Amino acid sequence: MERTQRRNIHFINTNSHFFKPLLPDFLTNVSIPESFVNYLDNAHEENDEKNAILKDRREKTHWQVKIIDDGNDHDHDHDHGVLYFRDGWEEFCKDHGLQVGDLLVFEHKGHLVFDVSIFDPSACERELRPPLMAKASSSDHTRRDGSSLHGKQGSPCSVLNHCVVNFTILV
Repeated sequence: MERTQRRNIHFINTNSHFFKPLLPDFLTNVSIPESFVNYLDNAHEENDEKNAILKDRREKTHWQVKIIDDGNDHDHDHDHGVLYFRDGWEEFCKDHGLQVGDLLVFEHKGHLVFDVSIFDPSACERELRPPLMAKASSSDHTRRDGSSLHGKQGSPCSVLNHCVVNFTILV
C-alpha cells in the first residue's frame, strides 16, 4: 500500500542553525538534517513541496529553492521523511561557485527563510556572490579593502574575518 502524506512545514523557534559540508553529489542531493527537521511543526499538513528562500545574510539577494519530502517515514515517531533542497538549488550552487569541501551554515529566520554563510576548505567564511558577480571575469580577485586575492581555482570571492577553528571535512 502506497502511503501519500501531505504536510505544512512550520518551524518551532529553537535550534535555528544547521550546517552541511558539500560532498560530491551536492548539486543534486543535499538534505536538511533529520535532527533539524524534527523541530518542524507538521500539525497543519498541506503538501509535499514548499518553497524556501536562501539569502546572503549581508545582502538583499535571495534564491527560491523547493524543499521536497521524500515521503519515507524513517522514524516511526515522526510523520516525515528526509527533506531535500531541489528546484533552484543547483542554480544557487552555481551562482556562488560552490565546490566539494565547502561548508554551508544555514540560519533559519522563520517561514522557510534561511540566511546562508559559506566557509571554504581553509575554514574561512567567504561572501555569497550575487549572480552577476558569479559570472564576472576571473581576473576580478579583490577583497573589500581593494587588496589582491588569489581565489581557489580562479573563483572570485572575498574572504571575511570569520574562520572556523579545528574543523575537518572528511570526503
